[in-house]
Amino acid sequence: MTIAGIVVSGCYTGENLLSFLGVPRSRHPVDVTRKKDPRPQSKAPSGLTKADLIDVVYQRHGALTRTEAAEVVDKIFATVKTSLGGGRPVRIKNFGTFEVMPRAGRVGVDPSSGDRIFIPPHNGLSFRPARRLKSEVTRKASPRRRDDLEG
Repeated sequence: MTIAGIVVSGCYTGENLLSFLGVPRSRHPVDVTRKKDPRPQSKAPSGLTKADLIDVVYQRHGALTRTEAAEVVDKIFATVKTSLGGGRPVRIKNFGTFEVMPRAGRVGVDPSSGDRIFIPPHNGLSFRPARRLKSEVTRKASPRRRDDLEG
């Protein structure tokens, strides 16, 4: 596949894709941030943004301009959107699966008036994380010991 003039071949798993993009292993799966802002932060840091991904691609591949790095990221997202729009799931090995799932019609409540309303059937987006991603995320949480549970 050619993206923004770069030939990309082979199969990248979720973890390998992050490594390919230059994300340090200590920051997997999604804890990549920009350079530290010298101003104090008043709220919790935001997650990974599209601009962060563009920066990672730009920094990892010195031959690309920022515009070309943005094209690479845009092309990846466009491919995912096109696949999901066509009803095809997007599976990224060791990361997870995005799927379009049909949602049945149901009765809901209008929060402003309290009236009961009918929500028509529609399609929703679902993400199922891969086992490896789940274990990576849960491993980062503090493990509970049996001693803590008993007493």
